[in-house]
Parts: sequence; C-alpha cells; structure tokens
Amino acid sequence: MREYKYNIPIHKKYGLTIEEAAEFSCIGTHKLREIIANDSSLEFVLHKGNQVVIKLRLFEKWLNGINFI
Repeated sequence: MREYKYNIPIHKKYGLTIEEAAEFSCIGTHKLREIIANDSSLEFVLHKGNQVVIKLRLFEKWLNGINFI
C-alpha cells in the first residue's frame, strides 16, 4: 500500500483506491477490478487517467443494494 501525506480515516474520504475499497468492503481487489471492468455504468467509479477512484458514499449505497457478487 502507498504511504500518504495525510492519515485520513477511510470513512472520512470521498474517494478510495481499489485497495482501500477492498479493505472497506471485504471484497478482494481482483474481484473489484473485475466488477468495474465488466460494468462501465457503475456510478461509484471515477476514472482518473489510468487510476480508478471509488466514490465511497455511492459504493456504500451500491453494496447495500446487492445480495451476492
């Protein structure tokens, strides 16, 4: 994992890395990347060049609406 200049708790961030989102959701990084690659209409995904940023609140809302992966 990267070392960040500021140590902001995950629940206070707007956007998460794939690794942070995996830690937050208990879904593996490979599975998250697969979900993102297979559905380009996901509201919680922000593409920043080659980097993917997960919008925390929308990701939480999406997680609450699914029953299986």
